[in-house]
Amino acid sequence: MKKLIIILAALLAVSVLLVSCAKETIDEGAATPNEVVTPEDETVTPDDEVVEGDEIVEDVVPEASGLQATVDAIYEKYPVPFMAGTIPAEMINDDSFAYYTGMADSSKVDEVLVSESMIGAQAYSLVLVTVKDGEDVNAVADAMINGIDQRKWMCVEADLIRTVTHGNTVMLVMIDSSMEIGIDGFVTAFEEVVGAVEYEAAKA
Repeated sequence: MKKLIIILAALLAVSVLLVSCAKETIDEGAATPNEVVTPEDETVTPDDEVVEGDEIVEDVVPEASGLQATVDAIYEKYPVPFMAGTIPAEMINDDSFAYYTGMADSSKVDEVLVSESMIGAQAYSLVLVTVKDGEDVNAVADAMINGIDQRKWMCVEADLIRTVTHGNTVMLVMIDSSMEIGIDGFVTAFEEVVGAVEYEAAKA
């Protein structure tokens, strides 16, 4: 029994000593469990800050360029009341080139972009082509307006058509007059985007 009392007394003394040491350490400014200690000779810079949680990286969508940027700007200035989509360039082959542009071949053209209605059979088509250097841009515009089939869709017809140029770019737009849009709006939007209409082709 005497030994047990001695052991308990020793344990009590050790406990008091530990509590005293802990209190002294805290009083001297030691870190608590929720604090971060930075050595006095170490400087924390913004690059050293820790960001909690997963970092969310947003997808970066590349800006459109060339003819696609021109079409986007035209639609921004003169929206159409239906879903219009762009025909991928790789889908415009030698067989379909005449269908979309009215020209027999693509030898005078560097680039072509076609935008048409993606819903139902609506007689609407907006075509932009970039003419190769040295080629007659106005002659290309004439060939497009006189070669395009305005009844290329089943059961509908684009009875209104305009073809204009600026620099080496030609725009052909044709629509059904019963649609809730006017064809002159496209020409005005094109002019505002590129700066001026330099030539307008006439249907022979």
